[in-house]
Amino acid sequence: MPVIRINNRDYEEIAVRQIRDPIQTNITSIALPTGAATEATLAQVRDAIKASIDLESTLWTDNSGAYYVRRDTVNEGTGAITITWTTPDGTSATPGAGLKPLATAERDVTQALFVATAGGTGYSNGDFLARLLILDVNASTPVVTQVWYNLSTSAVIAAPSAADVTPSDESITVASSALPTGAATSTKQDTGNTSLGSLDSKLPSGLTISSTRLLVDSSGVTQPVSATALPLPAGAATSARQDTTNTSLGSIDGKLPALVSSRVPVDGSGVTQPVSAATVPLPTGLTVNSTRLLIDGSGVTQPTSVAARTPTTASISSSASSVTILASNASRRGFSVANISTAKLYLSFSSPATTANCFVEIPAGGFLLLDQQLIVTNALYGIWASANGAAQVTEYV
Repeated sequence: MPVIRINNRDYEEIAVRQIRDPIQTNITSIALPTGAATEATLAQVRDAIKASIDLESTLWTDNSGAYYVRRDTVNEGTGAITITWTTPDGTSATPGAGLKPLATAERDVTQALFVATAGGTGYSNGDFLARLLILDVNASTPVVTQVWYNLSTSAVIAAPSAADVTPSDESITVASSALPTGAATSTKQDTGNTSLGSLDSKLPSGLTISSTRLLVDSSGVTQPVSATALPLPAGAATSARQDTTNTSLGSIDGKLPALVSSRVPVDGSGVTQPVSAATVPLPTGLTVNSTRLLIDGSGVTQPTSVAARTPTTASISSSASSVTILASNASRRGFSVANISTAKLYLSFSSPATTANCFVEIPAGGFLLLDQQLIVTNALYGIWASANGAAQVTEYV
């Protein structure tokens, strides 16, 4: 390595020293990670702690008898003391006149804890209750005031029934609790046992079980059952009904002639009877051609048509006296009457209609139809056995 003379010093020596001795760097600051505390945030935490430190909380009352909690806090930073008032349940409140501490040198407060074993005014089963006994020795005669406080609901309550509470040492022992709805009780179990005992007493002695079967006659086999004593199902045939049917069949059989060669005789010949049209009188003008009755001379099947009919329907209120069901109508080609009543309807072509001159009786819910084969154009009258319902009448023209 060449040697360069700088100010009477060898540059080579300087280069060697730089390689031998590392370069020193002074770090004056490093960026903090996101969210890391700083001196400013630590100061804020400190000031917040100093700003509100509880000194004490005491119980007070006023002339109204209401109770208040006084909370004294001190700001460590400024030394200022702040007093706030709340009700026992934590609601902000302003005391009234005559405010005084509940426990002072002249008053002593004794607290006892209880557990509610039943529900009452201001408490429920399982609530924790505190009884405060306040002894006021400032009066001429010491006065003891009792206050009950529901710790579970943070409310002052009236004194509970002695039967509803039990003392507590803060380690709760449940002596009894409400059974869930429908749970079995010893009383119901006793009732069930009594019923089972009654059933057991009704079983005859000597009954045994063999191969999971209850032995009735000790045979252990299937026992026959007679159906003679079993009730018949509804609508079943009976021997009496069969006898009636047999009688009717016998009567029909007695009216039939004896068969001849498996055929029913008509005139005793037992053969097919010929019918000759030549011996049958025909109306004037009718002729027979090739065994056919000629109607229009064509000798073919004749079409038959029925004109369409127009129905007209009306409702006639029932009456125990004669009423008109249909007026006479020469164009009538038929009619129907439906008795929509619980009483019998009597129809007559005579007025007034009576039960004596009726030509038909239509029962309750019954129906009558007279079509074009039985055309009647007269007026129609009717009378009911009693007035209720109506008749639905339809006339076809």
